[in-house]
Amino acid sequence: MSGKAISVYNGELHAVQGGNGIGWQFLHGRKEYVSIASSPGPHEALTRHLTAGTRLPTRRRTNSEGEEVS
Repeated sequence: MSGKAISVYNGELHAVQGGNGIGWQFLHGRKEYVSIASSPGPHEALTRHLTAGTRLPTRRRTNSEGEEVS
C-alpha cells in the first residue's frame, strides 16, 4: 500500500458503503486520489492484524495460522 491513510470500518454493509461514498465525495472534490474497497466478509486473521495496528515500527509480528506469505 502506498497510500497515506487507511481507515477501517465495521457495521452493516449498506451503512459502511454509504459512509465510504460520503468520504469519497469529500476527498474527490478536493482532487485527492481516493481508492475504496469493501470486504463484506474479511478473513478473521485480517481483522486481528488490522486491530493490532498498521504502523510498521510498532507493529508486532503475528501468527498467520497457516496462511502462506509471499
